[in-house]
Formats: sequence, structure tokens, C-alpha cells
Amino acid sequence: MRQSHLPLLFLLAAAWFILNFAQSALTELLHDEAYYWLWQHQHSLALGYFDHPPAIAVMIRMGASLLPGELGVRLMSIVLGMGTLALLFMMLDRPRPWLFAGLLGSIAVVHVGSFVAVPDVPLLFFSTLFLFGLKRYIDKDHPAHAALLVIALAGMAYSKYT
Repeated sequence: MRQSHLPLLFLLAAAWFILNFAQSALTELLHDEAYYWLWQHQHSLALGYFDHPPAIAVMIRMGASLLPGELGVRLMSIVLGMGTLALLFMMLDRPRPWLFAGLLGSIAVVHVGSFVAVPDVPLLFFSTLFLFGLKRYIDKDHPAHAALLVIALAGMAYSKYT
């Protein structure tokens, strides 16, 4: 991608962030989100809950400590959704707009649910982080790349029971 495309890419990412931010602020919590929101109200977070690991409760606690209401509940989902997009873009050997658009189009949860606080958002982020780290590790065997793989695997395990 030419340097002239970078401002356009930045504008698209900023627009995506603002759209998700607005949706988060203006949309009521879903039933599942309210259920997960209750978890973060405990004095101390648990290592697991009845049907999910702790990642979603930790994310909600972090966001709710920064912003009030629905926006706080969903803040980290927006951040991880943007992180997923950034990782996908960085995995391309050379920027190819059509390939990137195809990747985004194939992941419906990024489009539809990237502002909703559900365990699928951190799972998708850490899965993408794993693929990013694996690509780096295959290109160059370095301890930092191996550590990235470990972080990604732990993040997936703490995101959703599979």
C-alpha cells in the first residue's frame, strides 16, 4: 500500500471506532451482557464462572472503572475489536486492500458484535494474536515470539470454554 493510502486507512479505522463507540453508548445491554456485568460487581473476580472463564468479567471491570453505563461495559470489546482488525492488517506481508476487505468480510462477529461485551470478542482477538505470533515465530525463532504465543494461548483459554 502506498503512503497515500495510510491517511485513508487511519480515517476508516477512526470512523469504525467512533461508530462502535456510539453504538455502545446508545444501545441497551443485551441479556448476556447484563449477566456478565453482574459478575464484575463481586468484591474479587473469580477464576471461572458457571459457563465462562473470567476474561469477559475482567474486561467489563476494566471498562466500567473508566466509563459509566453501557459504554463502560463495552469499552474493552471495542478496543479488542480494533486490535483484531490491526492484527489482521499487520499479518499481511504487504498491504493488499482487497485481501484485507475479504478477511474482514469473512468474520461476521467483527462487524456485528465488535461492540457487544461477549466472550467471543476476546476469543477472536486472542485467536488472531495467536496466528500473528505464529507467523512471526515461523519467520524467526525468537523467545519474544514464543512468549506471544503463550500469551495468546492463555488469553484464548481465559476467554471461552471450547
